[in-house]
Amino acid sequence: MAVCNVAKEKSNAMNRNRLAVIRPWKFVDVSDRVSEEYDVLSGPSEHQSQQQRNSIELNPIEYVPKRQHRTRERPQETEGLETPSSSTSSSGSNSSPQDSTSTKPRHHGVNSSQKTRIPPSVDAGPTTRSQMLIVALYHYLPTNEPKEHRGEHEHPRLTFLNLFNGAIFRPRAPFLAAAIDSFTLVQASLALGEVRLGFAAIRRYSACLSKFNAALAESNLYSHDDILLCMLVLSILESIRPISQFGGWASHVRGAIKYLEDRGPRPLKTRYQTVLFHHAKQASVLWGIFHQEPIPFSGKDWLRISESAPFINHETRLIDIGTRIPALLSPSSYLSSPTDLSGYQTYFQDLLATSHDIQKWLADFHRQRDVLLHACDDMNFPTYFRLVKRNVLSTASSFRDFNDAWYLSTAWTYLYLLQTTCLSIMHSGLPLLFDVDAASLVASVESTVDNLTKTVPQALSAQSGFSGRLSVNLFLRMITLHYEAQGRDEMVRWCGDIESALYTPDQGHAGAWMANWERVIKLPRISQFGEREQTVSIR
Repeated sequence: MAVCNVAKEKSNAMNRNRLAVIRPWKFVDVSDRVSEEYDVLSGPSEHQSQQQRNSIELNPIEYVPKRQHRTRERPQETEGLETPSSSTSSSGSNSSPQDSTSTKPRHHGVNSSQKTRIPPSVDAGPTTRSQMLIVALYHYLPTNEPKEHRGEHEHPRLTFLNLFNGAIFRPRAPFLAAAIDSFTLVQASLALGEVRLGFAAIRRYSACLSKFNAALAESNLYSHDDILLCMLVLSILESIRPISQFGGWASHVRGAIKYLEDRGPRPLKTRYQTVLFHHAKQASVLWGIFHQEPIPFSGKDWLRISESAPFINHETRLIDIGTRIPALLSPSSYLSSPTDLSGYQTYFQDLLATSHDIQKWLADFHRQRDVLLHACDDMNFPTYFRLVKRNVLSTASSFRDFNDAWYLSTAWTYLYLLQTTCLSIMHSGLPLLFDVDAASLVASVESTVDNLTKTVPQALSAQSGFSGRLSVNLFLRMITLHYEAQGRDEMVRWCGDIESALYTPDQGHAGAWMANWERVIKLPRISQFGEREQTVSIR
């Protein structure tokens, strides 16, 4: 009987102590991956800086301990973290041993020399959200992307969806929290194959739109960065099933353009603002291309903002060049009348000048970084051979990382649009006041399409993540139309196989999520230039 009583007392003590122990999470603890915020968050707002001075941050996930009602005086708290045990024990010398045990913070695997403090309990809501967002980002990003935290003076990422951006882990505005939840749920639904998470993502997306519309009516109450970030997240969601709907991406990007235009050109004070601004500019270039409308960011005042930004690199320079392209795809802004030949001359000259700037950017890029060519076989690109029925490529490109692949694909897309527009004008027979080598221009177009085609095998690999495969959407329909214009049926069928591999429910990629390329490309059959003069000269 005495043994039973002792066992019962031990069991009761274990039950009391279990209440103070945090239950293990269902997700892998990767808090060491997010122990530091992304570099672009330097220069936070005054309110955020005050919070950082008054708190001790363990990682970008904000822990909020549950409030526990006690009859005695509670220990002093700082930003949701319990004070050291020494202050707790000194609050009352007559405390019983049980009281000291129940309030003493428990350190689980934390180096005491770091002087970090673990809260006695964690709010399950924010913790679950943060852990699910980490899982979603690992599905969305290429496998090597989350591991690369680059220093302030190194090559930075022009992206805000990463494990080092505290703004998405601690959204302050309710509409931004709903947008991040929607992104988390839709990526989780694809990673886990759970349809119900997809429906939950749609509900959070709808809630975000409702909250966001109300917030825009009082935009002065919210951070400018949060508003722009929400617009960018919503535009990304429009490329993902089941959220995507035709016209949604264009609507969100147009909203971001108008929002920035209404605010006017303002200096960029932080790296984070620079990332958001250039991301919005890059999306606006695509919007302007598909709608054949000039965008405001090609003006001198806006370009001065880029030139004085906290950081400038290859990618920002490419985006600045790209802001000219929407106005160059249609000559209407250059012409006073349909027969204004001097306007056509200026227009054609600007087309060639911008094409030259893109080619110079590509040459500078290749001088600094290598793009390797590998044999296109099932050993080098196994996922590609598993997804595609017929292979027509002998070699394929291998990039250092997704960042290089994305911006090279962007530059080649820009160059293709400019050069094919030049070919279209040359085919019209307009009298130009300078000579242009049509043969070299056609060869450059063919080389550009070939380069874009060779990026597909690596983009389809499992290591490229959702965003890597998303880059194929940037140009796939464009090169399909090119091969159709040439009559290359084998390549057209290959493009169809790529579309079939991408646009399946389990992949989650939406089809024409941006717009129809048919409206943009003005490409005559390139074979026709073999029957024409090799130069266009004065007539």
